[in-house]
Amino acid sequence: MSHAAPLRRSADHSPPTGLTRAQLSRADPERYVRMLGSGALAAVPEDGEYADALSYYRSHYRGFTRGELWRTDPHLSSALYDQGALGAVGKVGERRRRVGGRPPGRPARWDDPVAYYRSHYAGLCRGELSKVDSSLYTALRKAGRMEVVPLADRSKSGRRPSAYADDPVAHYRGRYDGYTTARLRKVNHALFTALKRAGKLDVLPPTNRSKSAKSRSPYGEDPAGYYRAHFAGLTRSELWKAKSGLYYRLLKDGLIHVVPTEKEKEIAAFGDPVAYYETHFAGLTQAELRTARPGLYDRLKRDGKLDAVPEGTRRPQPPWDTVNRTGGDDVPCKRSSWPRVQGSVVTHRAIARAAGVDRTTVTKILNRDPNHSTTAGTRARVIEAAERLGHDFAMIRRPFYRQHPRCTVGLPCRLTVLLSEDRVFDAGTAVVVNMGLGGALLGEIELPRDGLPLERFTFLLEFPGTAELAGVAIEARLARLADSVAGRRRLAVAFEEMRGRDRAKLAAYVQTRLARVAARV
Repeated sequence: MSHAAPLRRSADHSPPTGLTRAQLSRADPERYVRMLGSGALAAVPEDGEYADALSYYRSHYRGFTRGELWRTDPHLSSALYDQGALGAVGKVGERRRRVGGRPPGRPARWDDPVAYYRSHYAGLCRGELSKVDSSLYTALRKAGRMEVVPLADRSKSGRRPSAYADDPVAHYRGRYDGYTTARLRKVNHALFTALKRAGKLDVLPPTNRSKSAKSRSPYGEDPAGYYRAHFAGLTRSELWKAKSGLYYRLLKDGLIHVVPTEKEKEIAAFGDPVAYYETHFAGLTQAELRTARPGLYDRLKRDGKLDAVPEGTRRPQPPWDTVNRTGGDDVPCKRSSWPRVQGSVVTHRAIARAAGVDRTTVTKILNRDPNHSTTAGTRARVIEAAERLGHDFAMIRRPFYRQHPRCTVGLPCRLTVLLSEDRVFDAGTAVVVNMGLGGALLGEIELPRDGLPLERFTFLLEFPGTAELAGVAIEARLARLADSVAGRRRLAVAFEEMRGRDRAKLAAYVQTRLARVAARV
């Protein structure tokens, strides 16, 4: 059969001139496949040897599956397909009929793979057989007869035989008796492996992981004693920062109670709590002391000495309240002499019935809702009804509600205007008109530059002339510009940052001033 020169590969499906299908498949396989897919291969003449493709298949490729035939002789497979004889070629997995003799050189793997293995590959282990004849290996595995093929003999692999292969248990008991599994694996891994292969690991005592971990820990078996010896006096947060491992060890062992909290340390620092109270907070009631110094209050309560602090009552309301009667500026008026209804609270619904209006109007007027508009007569009628029923005007929520009470102090302070990165914009003096734990009102402000910056800024308040607030530094932000007095603007500031001891000093100072005002009233 002559061989034509390789054709130029093209995308067309036109039949080549003078080539048979076998010649075309060898000369240009890609074009052959394209023509086969498009049906143009019918115009290419068949080879003379494939005029009876089925006879040629049976004489040369009997027993081949369709896939094997396509990979070995694709043009014969195509000829069988064109002649409608492809059904005589078995598929993978089918039981094929063996008609006539087997093609020369074709091993009888599918008839009796065990006999074929014993006659051709006897003695080969499984790994060697899979490399030499993978199809026979697969046939044995699918037939479930892999037991006839031995496993690899490790003694012939060239490795030095283990010194403990004869009796690893005797070696262990003679030299490493008592070693745990983890310790033996670390000290003599070869002996551990020999015991594992022999299935004798049960002769080793189990590893007590918790005990071994504690013995290796630098804190030993007594982490509480280690804490008392090296970190006595540290609170829990301080111990966590200094030695987090010891902190978590105490927490895991349930011994964290030996480390005091911040509050417990503060309580223990008072010494004699009664003497401390009489020296620093004499005159404060129990409620005021609990607000000003909760640690001292808890220590007195724990020691059963809270009787040394007077119980007191709720701080009485001042006799003058600020009530907005007309919708304009707030004017002082004397609290009504009408008694409050005993055993009940004056509700907005009761005030609405007395004033002849709806409850929503009463709520918006008493809470001074800035978005609500009403006539002056209605407002005056609601205020009069509320006074007559004994309504507490100190319960107004908006806009005069404060989280912390204020006291009038008239306290001079040093005022510094700070920019970002603690840059000083201006420094001067001011007078604190009133002050609480949340903020203050500043008046009589004296700043050399007489202005505030356009960029973000904060105030720093210091009180060098007041002994109770010595060393206190409070960082505050501008809350609003208050009404001016005698042409001088006031500033309302809200406190942002202060240290813990500064807050305690400020709370004690404010509570003391509030207690004095209440005593005078």
